[in-house]
Amino acid sequence: MDYRRDELMPGVYLSVLSTDRFRLRTVGVALLSQMEGATAYMDALLPHVLLRGTVSCPDQEAVARRLEELGGASVRPLALRVGEVRASGFRASLPEGCRAGGAAELLGELLCAPNTRGGLLLPDYVNSEGEALAGRIREAKKDGARLALRPRLETALSMLQGRAVVADVGCDHGRLCCALLQRDAHARCIASDVSAPSLQKARELAQAVGLADRISFRCGDGLSVLEMGEAEAVALLGMGGTLMARLLDACPVPMMGAGLLVLQPMRAEADIRSYLFMRGYRVEEDRVVRDAGRLYQVFSVRPPCASGRDAWPAGFPEGCFTVGYRAFERREPLLVPLVKRQLDQCEKRLTTARGTPGEAPLVHKARQMQAILDRWEDV
Repeated sequence: MDYRRDELMPGVYLSVLSTDRFRLRTVGVALLSQMEGATAYMDALLPHVLLRGTVSCPDQEAVARRLEELGGASVRPLALRVGEVRASGFRASLPEGCRAGGAAELLGELLCAPNTRGGLLLPDYVNSEGEALAGRIREAKKDGARLALRPRLETALSMLQGRAVVADVGCDHGRLCCALLQRDAHARCIASDVSAPSLQKARELAQAVGLADRISFRCGDGLSVLEMGEAEAVALLGMGGTLMARLLDACPVPMMGAGLLVLQPMRAEADIRSYLFMRGYRVEEDRVVRDAGRLYQVFSVRPPCASGRDAWPAGFPEGCFTVGYRAFERREPLLVPLVKRQLDQCEKRLTTARGTPGEAPLVHKARQMQAILDRWEDV
């Protein structure tokens, strides 16, 4: 590894750590300040609020589209304490082919050009993220009590329960593994992340709740950290669908021999769903979950089998992977609000895409979403 730190201007530094060990790259931006009790809560809250939107990307959906246009990047809030110094900002994970310059520009916008009203951060964003942060603080103070999860993670956990060994690939701060182990005294977990700082946070949480001896912590890229067949189930949560497909495609055997894969893409759902369908993966559960004002798709699949692909449900638009055909078939309650939101986004984007190469895909997607709504009552 090669490390360097350059001072760009007084008080502003660029740190670069170069390595060829991983396919993913990371770019981060952070503001450093002295730790003060009076502002600690707001320092921790600020990155989560800023991540909700910028002047040019006013909401989470617009931020997600921008990340996908950059090649499947993902961004996480950064709120760390190192001694008496607080670091608040963002960290972006960049898969191969992703534009690092564009990702760095977006991080700068998140930090310096947030979506505001009258010069103030939007109250809805501050309130919803504040409630979520307060919940996390309450859980941490319980020191070993049962961890509560946000709805999308709770849904994923419900699909993973009952497996002896679960691998959370891209575990971030390790909440899923810890919550799962608290509810199943016999299970074990593998927590992996390409980010060493995130993995350290997961290790610290596991130690705080007394579960570190039941979790194997591994820093690495995707499912490459797993031995063949050692995990009964694998979780891929909170990353882009394009990246999920790349990680699965790198496996010499589907899912590294696991019997169940649970996914929660943040964007590019069509990329991962089409990848899985074309290769014969079988969809088990397919849910839509409302979390902090946004609708998320959470679904599980089995490995490909000799009998071929899933049967395509009657009435579902041919070749539509934006939402789940199994969710449509089973009348998932929140699928209709999700489809209406997708249709509304298509119509808004079409106002500026008329006469451009982007018009035809948007028209096609809008027709698929309308077809789902038209046929919903006939299912």
